[in-house]
Amino acid sequence: MAPQGPIAASVGRERSPEVGAERCSASDRPRPRRSSVQDDREGEPSATPPLPVADTPSFKVRPARFDDLPGIVALQRAVIAEGTWFIAEPDELGNPDEDMRARLTMARAGRGLVLVAESTAGRMVLRGPPRAPLGWIVVDVGQYRRTRHVGRLEVMVASRARGAGVGRALVEAAMAACASIGVTRLTLAVYAHNTRARALYAALGFVEEGQRVGEYRMPDGAFVDDILMALQVGQGSLR
Repeated sequence: MAPQGPIAASVGRERSPEVGAERCSASDRPRPRRSSVQDDREGEPSATPPLPVADTPSFKVRPARFDDLPGIVALQRAVIAEGTWFIAEPDELGNPDEDMRARLTMARAGRGLVLVAESTAGRMVLRGPPRAPLGWIVVDVGQYRRTRHVGRLEVMVASRARGAGVGRALVEAAMAACASIGVTRLTLAVYAHNTRARALYAALGFVEEGQRVGEYRMPDGAFVDDILMALQVGQGSLR
């Protein structure tokens, strides 16, 4: 599911937008193979390659752990309940716990990324329930050999943390970690009217590659275009 709304460092359509997240359906994502990867709490080693951790005075971005899943899913439900940034509506989520666990399992096997932003300070805008992340970003890697160089972004940022640079930090951290998982191209989709998110992505180097006219019909009956954006990571344009 791609974000159409605010991000936080985010590309996920957040705002600064802090963007929301990239839209892709669960069926588009690779499913994990059987794996011996277990929760951190169970003490099993992870195959995840070393990833950079980004620190700011008020929050840090780090690789997600299995014990982060309740907070990640709670944030997902809260952002989707806003009804603004994402395609899915709350009753269309399916089983987000299982879906996110599968994505984290893939990431820990080196086939994707799941990063979270967590508060390291007590500023009012960043306060929230214990263990609740300020935002998260997922990079889903292509399922087939011919698409494994492509990562699709999905980002979500908590309403209380928007405008604090969380979305941008999440996206930049994902960009920096792409080489570790063999990704050279990042893609996302954003609502055409989400101009703040589009501006953020453009500032980070993403280029608009296409537009799907009338791709979404909103609850009020209005049709909204879908903007497709991409970034060649660590290299120039393919054109």
